Amino acid sequence: MDALVEQWDFTFFAIMQEIDGIADRQAVGAEARYRGERTSIVGVVDVDLSYGILNSALVTANWRATEKLTLNGRVNVGAAPFLTTRNALIGQSVTTIEDLLETFSEGQIRRLARDRTAQVSNGTFGLSWPLFDRYQLNFDIGYYEVDATIESASVAEIPASGTQTFIYTSLVGSSVIKDGDTAIFSLQRSDTRNGTSDTLMFDFRFPTSERLRLNPRLALSSRRHVGNQSEEWIAAPTLRLAFRWPRHHQLELELGARLSTRDFAEGPIGLEQRQESSEYFYNAGYWWEF
Repeated sequence: MDALVEQWDFTFFAIMQEIDGIADRQAVGAEARYRGERTSIVGVVDVDLSYGILNSALVTANWRATEKLTLNGRVNVGAAPFLTTRNALIGQSVTTIEDLLETFSEGQIRRLARDRTAQVSNGTFGLSWPLFDRYQLNFDIGYYEVDATIESASVAEIPASGTQTFIYTSLVGSSVIKDGDTAIFSLQRSDTRNGTSDTLMFDFRFPTSERLRLNPRLALSSRRHVGNQSEEWIAAPTLRLAFRWPRHHQLELELGARLSTRDFAEGPIGLEQRQESSEYFYNAGYWWEF
């Protein structure tokens, strides 16, 4: 029992903030940490006493199920953004609560702050599993949902997001072609109220020499849009080069393109049922660490 107690660590906190003479945030909370031989758990709770709302309840856990298999999970419910009186400024033309007090009472401002704050819930579950000597398989599945805000004081509501889900899997290889390189093959599927998207990604990182590193990438995506009943295919190749000089100097250059084709079930008025577009870009940067 003593060993079990020693594996837990608890922290409690209280926060009192004011803004322009009125209460901004009055919250209490706690953080609990558990670290065992194969398991670690972190939990945080934050409750605002002034508004009587749960700002956040977060639990994160990791479990080394076997010598190779590791499982992880995360669940969070609460407010987005954290509820404070300064949230009343969202969407307003003024920038301070003091200015807002010239038009609204303190009670009305607190109501506006509540109206601008949504409730959010999200969670993920994942695993990682080494394969052979040079590869690791990663898998994650998750969801995200935000409730609608309330229209008030000439600020329109933000509609609810609906339940958004995603599935992500990747295979990461190290020293596949030569020592020090990394190869990442990933596939992601997301499902939102606006449609679904599937993306296949190839990402290679090659240390061609002690100073020069190459990073070619290719993303292939298929998107289905619910609103206008269209389907889009996207190819996005990029090449990034990083050249490091002695004494912490580095030059970076990135070249890329985005090529897309979009088909509409019914063509928009005056437009073709198929639209094709191409974009090209380059970025250059210089880093000096000192």
